Amino acid sequence: MKEKRMADMNTKSISKIMMASISPVEQIGIKTVLAQSFELDAIQESSHAQDIISEVRHQRFDLIIVDSEWHNGRKAEILRMLKELKSMKSSPPIVVIGSLDDWQYVYETYKEGAGSFVDKSCPNEEFVFAIDKVLGGKKYVCPVLDEYLAEQVLNRDTKDAMRPLHELLSGREYQVMLYLVQGLTQTEIAQKLSINRKTVHTYKSRVYEKMHVKNLKELMMYALRHGVANPCTIPDDYDR
Repeated sequence: MKEKRMADMNTKSISKIMMASISPVEQIGIKTVLAQSFELDAIQESSHAQDIISEVRHQRFDLIIVDSEWHNGRKAEILRMLKELKSMKSSPPIVVIGSLDDWQYVYETYKEGAGSFVDKSCPNEEFVFAIDKVLGGKKYVCPVLDEYLAEQVLNRDTKDAMRPLHELLSGREYQVMLYLVQGLTQTEIAQKLSINRKTVHTYKSRVYEKMHVKNLKELMMYALRHGVANPCTIPDDYDR
């Protein structure tokens, strides 16, 4: 099957590649692998998101390869960069390389514009095939990742169906929920958690969505029913 897929590929010319914080050793490996299937010209490297965005605005790139462990795994920064690149009319296809430790993050990279997320353990042929697909304007999920995501989703659905909704919240979302049911305002929560009010609002929206509630009253009723909140801590004017 691999041989057939590789045979079906047409040799493409890649004039310029941007590598986002790919280590020198990995750069050599990537160049060696790609040179066997593509006509390569120039490869440029950068380790700063804003520099990459600026370069893409002013130069034409055929492909961007991003290491998901970039900047010690600062995933939020990578996702913001992907989102901004996606908003550009001239944005080139993007391939993210990394591990499958965080399937939700993998999903987010696709959502924010990545054409493919390739596990570093994938065979070279799979990596080349993924790049060929994204250069053709398509998205690609390698079989290892496809099976992993399917397994994770199925496992999560099975486990989640048996767990109370508040146990599905992240640590920060749970903190925000507790403060909300205590009657704190978003400004007060922001001060306690040392984050801005807009971030608190985002967490609040996620809590409502995951808890399947429409307002604070429903959230507080849930908290009382499940013993998440002490009745003594619920303010008298919570009906809002």
